[in-house]
Amino acid sequence: MAEFPRLTESFRLTESSRPQADYPPPPWKLRGDLFGTVFRMPPDSIPSALLPQHLDLRRPDGTSLLATAWVDYQAGSTLTYREFMVTGILRLRPPLHGTILRIWVDSAESQAGGRQLWNIPKDLAEFEFARNGTLATKLTVKGTELASYTYLECGQLPIRFPFCVAVIQEHTAGIRRTYSSWSARPALGRGELSIPDGSELSFLNRGRPLAHFALRDFRATFGLVGWSSKRAAASWVGGT
Repeated sequence: MAEFPRLTESFRLTESSRPQADYPPPPWKLRGDLFGTVFRMPPDSIPSALLPQHLDLRRPDGTSLLATAWVDYQAGSTLTYREFMVTGILRLRPPLHGTILRIWVDSAESQAGGRQLWNIPKDLAEFEFARNGTLATKLTVKGTELASYTYLECGQLPIRFPFCVAVIQEHTAGIRRTYSSWSARPALGRGELSIPDGSELSFLNRGRPLAHFALRDFRATFGLVGWSSKRAAASWVGGT
């Protein structure tokens, strides 16, 4: 197993780490733009500290699929804020299933709601979002740059595409499934994710980018919750 930069411990959801800020009740109505990259990760390239214990990200060949996403939640959303996340893809066929491995936001209300309502391990960070033909973003935590991204759109579908997503997060009581419905104008583009060697996200440098994409003017409803035992969830989560 390769050595990785030391990970912070705040993503582990213990009672002492749960923020106390007020947050809106579910479901949350969300609008904005999302810019993402899908990576194929080689075997043993994801730090074990990030991997869920009861959900298997590995595909039959030992690789895993991860998606990174930069999100700008805009006016009309329950909360307006920015976000970066790394998600393990558990199932590609509809409805999409994923588990969030690492995530940062610039809103204390979003952080508290994500952790308390859905067991999503949100941490706080600072973001730069610049749009002038090309998107340019940067993620910074306490003055340290963790990642930056540029994206140039090449083509966008003229229609809205509806889809559903299930976020699967481990919880002390089992597996927490949070469902959401989306519609967006999908787009493809050229992108580049830059991660400093000392960043805790540097393991992504070992992955192969498969696609850069955007979900333009998305509209989503996030916050329907279901439960299962760890054993039951492990029996079906993981196929693509």
